Amino acid sequence: MVREIQLLLLLCMYGPIAAMGSCSIAPFGTAVITGDCVLSNQIIVIGTLNVTGIPDSQGNLPKIIGAGSNRFFKVEAGGHLILQSLNLTGGHVSGASGGAVHVSGALSKLVASGTTFANNFATGDGSACYCTDASSCTINGCSFLHNRAMNGKVTLQNAY
Repeated sequence: MVREIQLLLLLCMYGPIAAMGSCSIAPFGTAVITGDCVLSNQIIVIGTLNVTGIPDSQGNLPKIIGAGSNRFFKVEAGGHLILQSLNLTGGHVSGASGGAVHVSGALSKLVASGTTFANNFATGDGSACYCTDASSCTINGCSFLHNRAMNGKVTLQNAY
């Protein structure tokens, strides 16, 4: 029942997401996103993953839309995630932190630039990003819109 309500809310907010394609993003390498897509499962990043969006002719960033019950990326074990020119919308995690992105562990890194984090949710800390356990998070020129969590849009805990 909760899943159906979440999908109904996504449909109301973003239109017919069923018509959108599924995001094709591997846990390492390079992904270029040229249009809106739906990501149904979190991607565990343990290598280097560069996800770059190509804005449309009006300058709109391509959206990676959460399916209502998952965050987008979890970076661990020295993984390195690079996000550029994207709109991460509708990430959701219950019983944990990091509604859109969770980064943990020494040598794990997030670098986000020109990215919008919108309508992400975590029952723990960091509705958009949660960085912990000696990880590194660099955020440049990003926007944070309507994200909700117990504490903050971006939370650094024992991270830099």
